[in-house]
Amino acid sequence: MTIDCPLDCPYLVAAHRYEAERPADKRPREMAFPDVVVEQEFLEERQGLLAGLSVVLLRAAREQPDTRDPDALAALDALVRSYQTLESGLYYEQTPDTPAAQAVAAALRAYLEQFSREQQQRLGASLRPGEALRALVFLRRLGDLEANGRPLSRRYLEFLRAQLPADAIAPEPPRLIIPGS
Repeated sequence: MTIDCPLDCPYLVAAHRYEAERPADKRPREMAFPDVVVEQEFLEERQGLLAGLSVVLLRAAREQPDTRDPDALAALDALVRSYQTLESGLYYEQTPDTPAAQAVAAALRAYLEQFSREQQQRLGASLRPGEALRALVFLRRLGDLEANGRPLSRRYLEFLRAQLPADAIAPEPPRLIIPGS
């Protein structure tokens, strides 16, 4: 029997805490995308980009209630591969298999495009494909460390949610004006 708990379910949070405390060989044997170098300096300089991507990932997962860790990781995989080809001079968009992963990937892609346009307006230089690539690889590797490998798990998504302020991932208020309210 499987119970579909919301991310803030106290029983789910307690189970994740218990699982994290147990000594287990849960670390991935091989690092995702080992040819991509993500420096500490990059992480410090691009905290805003990483936080923005995390927020968008969580909002997209919330909008698609059936999104699980494997969907989030598949979306990140597809985007990393797309940016790898883009950095090599080709444009080939990778698409994940599941609808949930496709929705997450589309939301992340749209955010990266918006972020790049805003940076172009503010600083006169857009986000380079290599910067987007390193940010996505960092989030993907973080997913390997935090996900438990179960197909229905949301442990990685819960980890991201716990790292961000609650108001950052709160649903946007409706833009519809209702007379008398």
